[in-house]
Amino acid sequence: MDSGMFKRIGLSIGICIILMIVPGCWDLKEVNHRNYVTSIGFDYVDGKYRIYAQLLGFSSIAKDVNGTSNAQSDIWVGHSEGVTINDALNSLYKSSQQQTDWEHVNALLFTERALEKGVKEYLDGLFRFRSIRYTCWVYGTKNDVEEIMTTGSFFDMSALHTVMHSPMDLYKQRSIIKPIRYLELMYAMKEPGKTIMIPSLDIVDDRWENSKDDPKLFLNGIFALRKDKYASWFHEHQVTGIRWLEKEMVETPLTLEEDGNPVATVKLVRPKLSKQVVLVNNQPIYDFRLTIRANIVELREKLSDDKLQELIVQEVKKELEQTIARSIQKKIDLIEFEYSLFKHHTKLWKQLTQSGNKPYAYTADQVKIKVDVNLMYEGRFVNQPE
Repeated sequence: MDSGMFKRIGLSIGICIILMIVPGCWDLKEVNHRNYVTSIGFDYVDGKYRIYAQLLGFSSIAKDVNGTSNAQSDIWVGHSEGVTINDALNSLYKSSQQQTDWEHVNALLFTERALEKGVKEYLDGLFRFRSIRYTCWVYGTKNDVEEIMTTGSFFDMSALHTVMHSPMDLYKQRSIIKPIRYLELMYAMKEPGKTIMIPSLDIVDDRWENSKDDPKLFLNGIFALRKDKYASWFHEHQVTGIRWLEKEMVETPLTLEEDGNPVATVKLVRPKLSKQVVLVNNQPIYDFRLTIRANIVELREKLSDDKLQELIVQEVKKELEQTIARSIQKKIDLIEFEYSLFKHHTKLWKQLTQSGNKPYAYTADQVKIKVDVNLMYEGRFVNQPE
């Protein structure tokens, strides 16, 4: 054996010894040795920015083979204040005990005071943290942030299974207030003439029971913003007409009445929308056309198909007209008239709004609504006409 062979053998043995004594993951940390923030809340109190961070314990996220939690849901909410957004965020680290991870944030919650201060200021500071994603859901609330964040789901499941973290599951069954992501919010803030509608979160205390009242989250309205400026809050019942403006609407229930008595319940699904602004004698007219399929799910009286279609059209138009009246009253464009004017007639929009410096004031006569309904029956009904 020559000296070169001995050198190669010695080198191989040395490398093996080094590999055995040097750990491959010397800086590895267990996943449960970090704080994972799942939602962030914002408030503005006494001239300071207040930040809330929701943490979930891993025992509440872990599930057994049946999909249920192995332990009670653990929710921790931290809060801090600062003279700037980042000052408040960094203050959380002082007592966090472990490294804080922001990569799993999927909900942002603003109080009414924070919205009045201005959304843009909060988001500009927050997204200096590169680990926070642009797919977060965005909400506003008139309630206490800590109460919202500590309200859990059913069966001791993780808070990730609440409407705050998983809003689309409910929207697919009851499409009235559309959830909005941070990415959509930022896009809308840069679009001239566009009104932003942020869903409003609240707590209902007496709808569900488990030996005692069990509070749950629900969407009770919207916060309307023009650009990044807070304009007004609307209860869901005041703006039910906005659901007919959403192309992504999946299905929504509607109760039909005649002479003040309920006669049928329908489920309206997947509308086809046509929205445009046309000029008549140089006056903008908002031409709104809706074609929608109506599934009959309950029929309390014998009604002809023509009568059912008439009642559906009447109710949809009524909701839209009430929403339009509310928009005109509050001087907030909830039906996107001004935005359509900007897209189709930009020069005229600039003249009427001073290049976007003031909202466009339209009248109810400038909105033309046409609704077409295609009826379908879900099974056979006792009161179904022959």
